[in-house]
Amino acid sequence: VPMSRQSYKYILVIIDACSRYVRLFPLFDLTAESAARIVMEHMTQFGIPNEICTDNSTQFEMVFKEMLEMLSIKDYKIQPYSHQENSIVERANKEVLRHLRNFIFDRKVITDWPDFLPQVEQIMNSHASQATGVAPVDMVFAGQVNLNQGKLFPQPPYNNVEPMSEYMQRIIKRQESLLQIAARNQNETDMFHLAKNSGTSTTEFPINSFVTVAYENDEHKPPSKLHNRRRGPFRILSKTTREEGDVYNCLDLVTNKEYSFHVKLLHPFQYDVMRTNIEEVATTERQFFTVERVVSHRWKNPQLATTLKGQKADNLELEIKWVGYEVPEWNRYDEPSIKKVKEVITYLESNALRHLVPQNLRTVIGKRGRPSQQNRGRYKRRRSQSIS
Repeated sequence: VPMSRQSYKYILVIIDACSRYVRLFPLFDLTAESAARIVMEHMTQFGIPNEICTDNSTQFEMVFKEMLEMLSIKDYKIQPYSHQENSIVERANKEVLRHLRNFIFDRKVITDWPDFLPQVEQIMNSHASQATGVAPVDMVFAGQVNLNQGKLFPQPPYNNVEPMSEYMQRIIKRQESLLQIAARNQNETDMFHLAKNSGTSTTEFPINSFVTVAYENDEHKPPSKLHNRRRGPFRILSKTTREEGDVYNCLDLVTNKEYSFHVKLLHPFQYDVMRTNIEEVATTERQFFTVERVVSHRWKNPQLATTLKGQKADNLELEIKWVGYEVPEWNRYDEPSIKKVKEVITYLESNALRHLVPQNLRTVIGKRGRPSQQNRGRYKRRRSQSIS
């Protein structure tokens, strides 16, 4: 949200999954310390929960994680960009913004939005939840707190005050009744969603099969219109079964790194087994090209290169034979990623150009006799940047 007069920039939404009771807190920043402080403040009033469901945001790490461990609170994290797993909060977020927009439109002062959070909280907590059929404030406080009293309705007279024991008994009975109503309505809502989803089938991906993956953003859009709509292919390594949707552990064929994806992001990769090289497809899609060998080198300014001082990276060009391409191409050596390629380092070491190899890679080559794992000959580049 826009920065307020008090320099607040974010809203932390805390909602009770049972009663749907909402708390709204303005934040200056998204840090673990800020999140932990707000959650501690909330727990001093409503007690310590058994479980907290959060997304995978970086602000819920380190200090926040330590606090949860100290209090023996289970930290349940949803898969990134799988908003249906935390749909209660997602709906609450939309409601918060909707009410804030109405207040701001009426007052015409957008920087005063933190002043309206208490009113938004009041509206949301006093309105009966569609899932439970009971207002959150009635469920939490057994109907003894009327958030609209004195605002929309006149204050009632305090006559015929009951003895405390009878009063407390009535509160307890009323709260039990509200909980039963809410539980019944919540169960009916859950059964409706289960019945609605029972007709949908979830695709099963065999282990070691190949899949493409939708981009992990809210609209699953590629970085540009020139990128493929899906990344990949990736190889399936394992599966974790969950009620919220299966999560697959996948191997990136280019970087050899493992990633976890929600099943809804995956799509089977169809290919001709006899004619398709999976790794070549992956490297091409990611704009990674594999160096087969360095053929030769030349200097942009040969006269300047007659001295050691003139033999600099920005003056050097390499003739490189790329895997899958017949004709070698001239490429600039001063591009950072090409300096890390194993074949390039080996060529420079063998042609009296060791001084152009980055110092850290020279050390690796000298002591171990081979470059580190990341220098496997792959180089991300745009073919339009090659030198003809």
